[in-house]
Amino acid sequence: MLLKKTVLVLFSLSLPFFLISCSDAPYKQVRMMMGTLNEIEIFDLKKQVAQKAVEKGFDAMQRVDDLMSHYKESSEVSRIKNSVPLETVRVSQDTFNVLKRSEEIAQLSDGAFDVTIGPLVKRWGFYDKEQKPLPTRQEINRMRRGMGYVHLFLRPKNREVSKRIPTLEVDLGGIAKGYAIDLAVKALKQAGVVSATVNSGGNIGFIGNPVKGEAWEVGVIDPLNPSELLGVLNIKEGAVATSGNYENYHEIEGKRYSHIIDPRTGWPVQGVLSVTVIAANAMDADALSTTLFVLGPKQGLVLAEKLNAKALFVLETENGKPELVFSKGLETQFKP
Repeated sequence: MLLKKTVLVLFSLSLPFFLISCSDAPYKQVRMMMGTLNEIEIFDLKKQVAQKAVEKGFDAMQRVDDLMSHYKESSEVSRIKNSVPLETVRVSQDTFNVLKRSEEIAQLSDGAFDVTIGPLVKRWGFYDKEQKPLPTRQEINRMRRGMGYVHLFLRPKNREVSKRIPTLEVDLGGIAKGYAIDLAVKALKQAGVVSATVNSGGNIGFIGNPVKGEAWEVGVIDPLNPSELLGVLNIKEGAVATSGNYENYHEIEGKRYSHIIDPRTGWPVQGVLSVTVIAANAMDADALSTTLFVLGPKQGLVLAEKLNAKALFVLETENGKPELVFSKGLETQFKP
C-alpha cells in the first residue's frame, strides 16, 4: 500500500460531472490498490473489448503495488529495508526505473524529493493519521541522520541496490502511483485504446482526447474550501497530479502541520496550500507535485520548466484568499 495523495476532480467539457461523461456510456472499473481507489475509464471501445483492456491495465498497476509497497513484506522495497548495509539487493526493471528517476529528481531538487523520508513521516503520524506529540528539533535531527537518498546506491548494470546505513528505508509512495499509471496507459494503448483515463488517488493519466471536445478538463480544488473548485485546467495530453495540505494534516498546539515534509529540515512545509503539475508522464507529475510543494514557487517553477512540466501553485496569504502562481503559459489553460 502506498501513501495516499491529494485527489483531483475530473470533468469532461463543461458538464458539471465529477467524472468524465460522454454521449455513449464509457466502460469503467474501480479497484482498491496502492492504498487508494484506482479507476480506468475507456470511451472508444465496446464493453467486451474494453473489459479485456481494463484487466491488462489493472494487472500492470497491481504489479507495481506488489513490487513497491512498503507495507508488503514480500515487496522489493521491503527487501531493501530489511537488508544490511552494503548488502546487494537485485530488483526488477520496474523498481529500478522508479528508484533511478527518484534519484534524478532528488539531485535536481537538491534533496527536496527524497524517497528515504518514510521514518520522519511515520514519526509525525501521517502514515496512520495518528496525532502524536510535536517532535523536538533534536529528535528530528537524529532521525534525519538515519535517512538521505545519498546513502542509497544504484547499479544499473545488474539492477542492484544497496544502502550505506542500517536505518535507511525506501518509500516510493510519492512516485510509484504515477509509474503505475504510466504502465497502465501503455497496456491500454497496446490493447488498442485511443480514448481513456487512468486515475490513481487523484493522479491522472490521459489517452487521446475526450469523445467530445479537444481537451480534458480537471477541476482544481480550493485548499481553503475543499468542497469548492478554484477553477478548471484544460489538458490535451500527458498526466496531472496535485499535492495539497488539506487532506492529511495534524493540528498541534493550535498550528496546522501538513503531511508534506521538507526532507532537508524534517518539518512540514508552511505557506504552500497545493501544487498541481502537468507533465508528459504520470511518474514525473506525481513526484514533481510533492517536490515543487517543498521547493515553493520561486525554485519550483524553474525546476518544472527544466523538466518540461507546468505547475500551478496555490499559496497562503495574510488576507485569507489563496494566491495562484502559474508556470509560463499555463494561465491560458485555466478557467476560474
